[in-house]
Amino acid sequence: MISGSVSRRRLPPHTPARPHADGPDDWWSIHEGSCGFGYLDQGVASGWDVAAISDTCDDYSGSCGRCYEVKCDPASFNDGYGQWLDRSNVCRDPDRSVIVQVVDSCPCNYPTNAYSNRRWCCGDMYHLDLSTWAFEKLAEKKWGVIGLLVRQVDCGQGPSDPAPPPPDPTPFVSRISRPWGWRDR
Repeated sequence: MISGSVSRRRLPPHTPARPHADGPDDWWSIHEGSCGFGYLDQGVASGWDVAAISDTCDDYSGSCGRCYEVKCDPASFNDGYGQWLDRSNVCRDPDRSVIVQVVDSCPCNYPTNAYSNRRWCCGDMYHLDLSTWAFEKLAEKKWGVIGLLVRQVDCGQGPSDPAPPPPDPTPFVSRISRPWGWRDR
Protein backbone atom coordinates (compact mmCIF):
# COMPACT_ATOMS: atom_id res chain seq x y z
CA MET A 1 0.00 0.00 0.00
CA ILE A 2 1.24 3.45 -0.89
CA SER A 3 0.69 6.27 1.54
CA GLY A 4 1.23 9.96 1.20
CA SER A 5 -0.27 13.30 1.95
CA VAL A 6 -3.43 14.29 0.18
CA SER A 7 -4.29 17.89 -0.49
CA ARG A 8 -7.76 18.54 0.91
CA ARG A 9 -9.57 21.67 -0.11
CA ARG A 10 -12.06 23.05 2.34
CA LEU A 11 -15.61 22.30 1.25
CA PRO A 12 -18.31 24.89 1.70
CA PRO A 13 -20.62 24.45 4.67
CA HIS A 14 -23.89 22.62 4.19
CA THR A 15 -26.97 24.73 3.39
CA PRO A 16 -30.25 23.87 5.15
CA ALA A 17 -32.82 22.60 2.65
CA ARG A 18 -36.11 20.77 2.34
CA PRO A 19 -36.28 17.80 -0.04
CA HIS A 20 -39.31 15.98 -1.23
CA ALA A 21 -39.18 12.31 -2.23
CA ASP A 22 -39.74 12.09 -5.97
CA GLY A 23 -41.82 9.03 -6.81
CA PRO A 24 -42.63 6.25 -6.01
CA ASP A 25 -45.36 5.63 -8.55
CA ASP A 26 -43.43 7.04 -11.46
CA TRP A 27 -40.14 5.15 -11.12
CA TRP A 28 -38.72 6.25 -14.45
CA SER A 29 -39.45 9.99 -14.51
CA ILE A 30 -35.88 10.55 -13.35
CA HIS A 31 -34.76 9.18 -16.72
CA GLU A 32 -36.77 11.79 -18.54
CA GLY A 33 -35.74 14.87 -16.55
CA SER A 34 -35.49 18.36 -17.98
CA CYS A 35 -31.70 18.06 -18.28
CA GLY A 36 -32.18 15.54 -21.11
CA PHE A 37 -29.71 12.90 -19.93
CA GLY A 38 -31.94 10.01 -20.98
CA TYR A 39 -31.75 6.60 -19.34
CA LEU A 40 -29.53 6.58 -16.24
CA ASP A 41 -27.65 3.38 -15.52
CA GLN A 42 -27.81 2.47 -11.85
CA GLY A 43 -24.10 1.62 -11.79
CA VAL A 44 -22.76 4.76 -13.51
CA ALA A 45 -21.81 8.05 -11.78
CA SER A 46 -24.36 8.73 -8.99
CA GLY A 47 -26.61 6.05 -10.51
CA TRP A 48 -30.21 6.53 -9.49
CA ASP A 49 -29.26 8.85 -6.60
CA VAL A 50 -30.43 11.94 -8.46
CA ALA A 51 -32.22 15.19 -7.78
CA ALA A 52 -34.37 17.91 -9.28
CA ILE A 53 -33.42 21.43 -8.21
CA SER A 54 -35.95 24.21 -7.69
CA ASP A 55 -35.83 26.90 -10.35
CA THR A 56 -35.94 29.47 -7.53
CA CYS A 57 -32.61 28.37 -6.00
CA ASP A 58 -29.81 30.92 -6.42
CA ASP A 59 -27.59 28.30 -8.07
CA TYR A 60 -30.27 26.91 -10.43
CA SER A 61 -28.72 28.34 -13.61
CA GLY A 62 -26.40 25.76 -15.18
CA SER A 63 -27.28 23.14 -12.55
CA CYS A 64 -27.76 20.18 -14.91
CA GLY A 65 -25.10 17.58 -14.13
CA ARG A 66 -23.98 19.33 -10.94
CA CYS A 67 -23.50 17.14 -7.85
CA TYR A 68 -24.41 17.74 -4.23
CA GLU A 69 -23.67 15.94 -1.01
CA VAL A 70 -26.90 15.67 0.98
CA LYS A 71 -27.56 14.50 4.53
CA CYS A 72 -30.68 14.29 6.60
CA ASP A 73 -31.10 17.20 9.03
CA PRO A 74 -33.21 16.47 12.12
CA ALA A 75 -35.27 19.64 11.91
CA SER A 76 -38.71 21.17 11.91
CA PHE A 77 -39.80 23.61 9.21
CA ASN A 78 -42.75 25.05 7.29
CA ASP A 79 -43.91 23.98 3.87
CA GLY A 80 -44.58 26.70 1.27
CA TYR A 81 -48.10 27.22 2.65
CA GLY A 82 -47.03 27.62 6.29
CA GLN A 83 -47.87 24.12 7.58
CA TRP A 84 -45.42 23.17 10.35
CA LEU A 85 -43.67 19.83 9.83
CA ASP A 86 -41.70 18.20 12.65
CA ARG A 87 -39.01 15.95 11.18
CA SER A 88 -36.64 16.11 14.14
CA ASN A 89 -36.66 12.33 14.72
CA VAL A 90 -36.88 10.80 11.24
CA CYS A 91 -33.25 10.59 10.02
CA ARG A 92 -31.73 7.13 9.70
CA ASP A 93 -28.32 8.61 10.59
CA PRO A 94 -27.78 12.40 10.30
CA ASP A 95 -24.02 11.93 9.92
CA ARG A 96 -24.33 9.79 6.77
CA SER A 97 -24.61 11.32 3.31
CA VAL A 98 -25.42 10.62 -0.33
CA ILE A 99 -24.06 12.23 -3.49
CA VAL A 100 -26.84 13.18 -5.92
CA GLN A 101 -26.60 14.56 -9.43
CA VAL A 102 -29.06 17.14 -10.78
CA VAL A 103 -30.97 15.64 -13.71
CA ASP A 104 -34.24 17.57 -13.53
CA SER A 105 -35.83 20.79 -12.31
CA CYS A 106 -38.61 21.51 -9.85
CA PRO A 107 -40.41 24.47 -11.41
CA CYS A 108 -42.21 26.85 -9.07
CA ASN A 109 -44.88 27.60 -11.66
CA TYR A 110 -46.06 24.28 -13.07
CA PRO A 111 -49.74 24.47 -14.10
CA THR A 112 -50.50 20.73 -14.08
CA ASN A 113 -49.25 20.37 -10.50
CA ALA A 114 -49.62 23.91 -9.15
CA TYR A 115 -50.55 23.07 -5.54
CA SER A 116 -47.69 20.65 -4.89
CA ASN A 117 -45.01 22.57 -6.73
CA ARG A 118 -45.90 25.83 -4.97
CA ARG A 119 -45.88 23.96 -1.68
CA TRP A 120 -42.30 22.75 -2.08
CA CYS A 121 -40.49 24.43 -5.00
CA CYS A 122 -41.18 28.15 -4.62
CA GLY A 123 -38.22 29.63 -2.83
CA ASP A 124 -39.11 29.95 0.85
CA MET A 125 -36.31 27.41 1.47
CA TYR A 126 -33.58 25.78 -0.66
CA HIS A 127 -35.23 22.78 -2.31
CA LEU A 128 -34.29 19.55 -4.08
CA ASP A 129 -36.57 16.70 -5.08
CA LEU A 130 -34.66 13.49 -4.33
CA SER A 131 -35.13 10.21 -6.14
CA THR A 132 -36.67 7.46 -4.05
CA TRP A 133 -33.30 5.65 -4.01
CA ALA A 134 -31.47 8.65 -2.51
CA PHE A 135 -34.27 9.63 -0.10
CA GLU A 136 -34.58 6.14 1.40
CA LYS A 137 -30.90 6.08 2.32
CA LEU A 138 -31.55 9.13 4.54
CA ALA A 139 -35.05 8.50 5.95
CA GLU A 140 -38.08 6.27 5.51
CA LYS A 141 -40.12 7.19 2.46
CA LYS A 142 -43.29 7.50 4.56
CA TRP A 143 -42.09 10.93 5.74
CA GLY A 144 -42.19 12.34 2.19
CA VAL A 145 -40.34 15.52 3.21
CA ILE A 146 -37.37 15.85 5.56
CA GLY A 147 -34.85 18.45 6.66
CA LEU A 148 -31.71 18.32 4.57
CA LEU A 149 -28.20 19.71 4.58
CA VAL A 150 -26.79 20.31 1.10
CA ARG A 151 -23.44 21.32 -0.34
CA GLN A 152 -22.07 21.28 -3.85
CA VAL A 153 -19.25 18.78 -4.48
CA ASP A 154 -17.28 17.45 -7.41
CA CYS A 155 -19.20 14.65 -9.11
CA GLY A 156 -16.26 12.26 -8.80
CA GLN A 157 -16.15 12.70 -5.05
CA GLY A 158 -17.67 10.12 -2.77
CA PRO A 159 -19.77 11.01 0.27
CA SER A 160 -17.85 11.96 3.42
CA ASP A 161 -19.61 9.15 5.33
CA PRO A 162 -21.72 7.12 2.86
CA ALA A 163 -25.28 6.29 3.82
CA PRO A 164 -25.84 2.55 3.42
CA PRO A 165 -28.72 1.10 1.42
CA PRO A 166 -31.91 1.18 3.48
CA PRO A 167 -32.85 -1.96 5.41
CA ASP A 168 -36.34 -1.82 3.94
CA PRO A 169 -36.09 -0.43 0.39
CA THR A 170 -39.17 0.21 -1.67
CA PRO A 171 -39.50 -2.75 -4.04
CA PHE A 172 -38.45 -1.84 -7.54
CA VAL A 173 -41.43 -2.03 -9.85
CA SER A 174 -40.81 -1.06 -13.43
CA ARG A 175 -43.83 -0.18 -15.50
CA ILE A 176 -41.51 0.96 -18.24
CA SER A 177 -38.58 -1.10 -19.47
CA ARG A 178 -35.31 0.52 -20.42
CA PRO A 179 -36.15 2.33 -23.64
CA TRP A 180 -34.83 0.63 -26.73
CA GLY A 181 -31.85 2.44 -28.19
CA TRP A 182 -31.24 4.71 -25.19
CA ARG A 183 -27.62 5.04 -24.20
CA ASP A 184 -26.11 5.23 -20.76
CA ARG A 185 -24.50 8.54 -20.03
